[in-house]
Amino acid sequence: MTTYTLAATTEHNGNTCYTYRSDRDTTVSFRATNEAFSYVVLDGANEAAAVLEAFVRAGFRQHSFAGGFAEAIATLTV
Repeated sequence: MTTYTLAATTEHNGNTCYTYRSDRDTTVSFRATNEAFSYVVLDGANEAAAVLEAFVRAGFRQHSFAGGFAEAIATLTV
């Protein structure tokens, strides 16, 4: 299993870009689009599908975290 930690969030044309760094020193970046559950991969195409799946699952579980969505997506395990 690989752990990805949220390294940065930025805004791009009104959409949030997420950059994750793994414990294996790889990077995955993607940004949300205006369509629900639709993302554009910016970097890390090999790992992106698994990281995006973990990101969406974490988002659904956000109410289980005291810090809500921000805490839920802070660390992803793939």
